Amino acid sequence: MATTQKTNVLVYADAGVSQSCLLHLKTSLKALLSPRYDVLPVSAQALANDPWTDNCALLAFPGGRDLGFLKALGEKGCDRIARWVREDGGRYLGLCAGAYFASSQIEFESGREGFEVKGERPLKFFGGTCKGTAFPGFLYDSEDGARDAVISLEGALWKQVWPDSPPNLAIYYNGGGYFEEPSASEPPTTVLARYEELPDRPVAGVLCQIGSRGKAVLWGVHPEHPSVTPASTPTSPLNAKEPRLQLLRASLALLDLSLPNEERKITGITPHLLISEKPADSSRLAEELVGKFRADGSSCPILLADLSNNFRLYPQSKLQQVFEAASASNEGNLDVVVCSGSYPPSSVTPIFNFALFFETLAKARANLQFPFRAEFGSDMLYGEVVTSTQTVLERNPTFQSVLPSGFVFLGSHQIAGRGRGTNNWLSPPGCLQFSLVLRARKELGPQLVFVQYLFGLSVVEAVRNLPGYQDLELRLKWPNDLYVNMGADKGLRKVGGILVNSTYAGKDFTIIIGCGINTTNSSATAALCDLINEHNTTYGTDLPIVSQEELLALILPRFERMWAIFEQAGGFAPFAEQYTQRWLHSDKVVTIEESGQRVRIVGLAPDSGCLRTINIVSRSGSAQYIDLQPNGNSFDMMQGLLKAKK
Repeated sequence: MATTQKTNVLVYADAGVSQSCLLHLKTSLKALLSPRYDVLPVSAQALANDPWTDNCALLAFPGGRDLGFLKALGEKGCDRIARWVREDGGRYLGLCAGAYFASSQIEFESGREGFEVKGERPLKFFGGTCKGTAFPGFLYDSEDGARDAVISLEGALWKQVWPDSPPNLAIYYNGGGYFEEPSASEPPTTVLARYEELPDRPVAGVLCQIGSRGKAVLWGVHPEHPSVTPASTPTSPLNAKEPRLQLLRASLALLDLSLPNEERKITGITPHLLISEKPADSSRLAEELVGKFRADGSSCPILLADLSNNFRLYPQSKLQQVFEAASASNEGNLDVVVCSGSYPPSSVTPIFNFALFFETLAKARANLQFPFRAEFGSDMLYGEVVTSTQTVLERNPTFQSVLPSGFVFLGSHQIAGRGRGTNNWLSPPGCLQFSLVLRARKELGPQLVFVQYLFGLSVVEAVRNLPGYQDLELRLKWPNDLYVNMGADKGLRKVGGILVNSTYAGKDFTIIIGCGINTTNSSATAALCDLINEHNTTYGTDLPIVSQEELLALILPRFERMWAIFEQAGGFAPFAEQYTQRWLHSDKVVTIEESGQRVRIVGLAPDSGCLRTINIVSRSGSAQYIDLQPNGNSFDMMQGLLKAKK
């Protein structure tokens, strides 16, 4: 079995941090690590109290004021970070103030009134003292002391991660420190670079081995920050070949992060493809779009200007030219090639095989014996790299209004994927993520809360109804997550999530169902393929891995058939028992965090879709239902808590 990989990179974004340093660091890390890792801001309170350690691959502290870090984190937060690195093998990146903060001692601006800071620090990843500033002239929240400092790289270690590294680099500097020479008595420390322009060439960067497994890379300079010389901004297009980004990339490699392949890495939105099961239907849909926008259908490209994006439609004859001319930054423009003659060649869709998808879709429909013409998945929009399938559909109402019920927007990589609330959905290679357009008559309005349950159930049933897959432990977590049970050693792991948004206009509802399922990426926290492999190992079976194309082709007709029953019945009642058979919660006793009440989960409230529980300590002697709304509460299975959403 492949080992699982943590996928969150957390960047401290609380008291003491420089907003400019924070923005540059997040932007640079996303450029280097997307889509394999999710780069997220984290507060001091979360570091002290929340369960962030289980899925954190790297904790990064930007520049700013380390006294602010200390005060906000307190003893509890600092102790938790230190134990995570020392005992759990965590990875820490500290830049400027983040490097001071991680040293055993700090001596900042000694003798300079109003600036001097001295004392011990609790993390002690570097066993000695970090002194600063290395260069004079520093002022808080100012560029007065900023400069490009020349550093020289040291040691054979660099050759392992950066074979062609130049001997000297000019890297942005503003108030950073230098490290006293590591001694044999300190934790094992490797000098990475020295300040070439200063007397005695003091140490500018170190790699520290913390305990048996933990590591920290600390820099007095700012490899995340553009040079002083050019006028760069955090939103400028990034060149991954810049020496500073190469230095940051090499630092991440030293911290054992799994870096995306640079040759395959795509930094911008790719052209999109309008594809139909019957290619000629793509022309029909394009003509309807042109008519809706009252655009000039004779121009090339045809410009469709909507609320959030401008869609530029090209005929299939222009496919190669559009892809060759694709820009890393489209400034809100989406290039769409209408594939009206054939499916696109694999050279432009190397990650998703459309011939396999439509072939499997036809077989899945035949197996379900539809009493009507099945249409879900017949028309699609595809992009190898997209912002967010959900956001594009929601924020372009004119474009969306033309799309038929069952239209799918599929993206192989999302750079701004969304989950519930403020959560992001990471989309590494091997993750199936798509959004489905659904139309519903207004009479179904009170039942639309059940759509998230219905769609989640359709995913589970699509997999577990395959011959031989009926015993796979793919389960539902209320209200909208997909989990796998990997056995006693590995336990429950999340593999997917569902996001549903609806709007009402005129005579019906438009529902956008977003779904992300980690299908074949064994390097993520968990994947459907891991569950299948675990089952094969445990039970001696030989079940094949389900591909992204096959999974999507199984889900869509399963949901379409269930949706037809839902519409006919006027709600979720035909599926209520089936849903609770597939979820994780029946008869579980949990605590409502705010009130401390102990309740037993019994099912779903039939009218509202709330989680129905019973108060197990009732003074009246009779059971009392307590119904909890899915949009107001979250369920922490690991702690047995129902939490009110903050």
